[in-house]
Amino acid sequence: MIFNDTNLDPSTLDLSRLRAAIRDHEAAIRELKAPLRRRWEAPMAATQRRLLRHQREVTLCLVLRAGLRGRDHLRVTPEETRRAALRLAERFVRTLEEEVALAVG
Repeated sequence: MIFNDTNLDPSTLDLSRLRAAIRDHEAAIRELKAPLRRRWEAPMAATQRRLLRHQREVTLCLVLRAGLRGRDHLRVTPEETRRAALRLAERFVRTLEEEVALAVG
């Protein structure tokens, strides 16, 4: 498991928030790709940069998901998987209030 030698507990990650982030990035990618598939009527460099940012972010989210399942993402080494997942995981750690709400409810 990618979190064995860290102080980050995978059970504290908010998986619903991670899945929502993946869905949001995928929706943004689809939206940005649509005009890129047609004849370009205007400069598209900014759109291509935004697309690339979303693609990188969704890849990191998927690397984290794979790591949480004890697997490696197909295109990176296990060490790269671990580093990327740990970097991203901190964004999805539940707050104390969220932990209390889960325990109560």
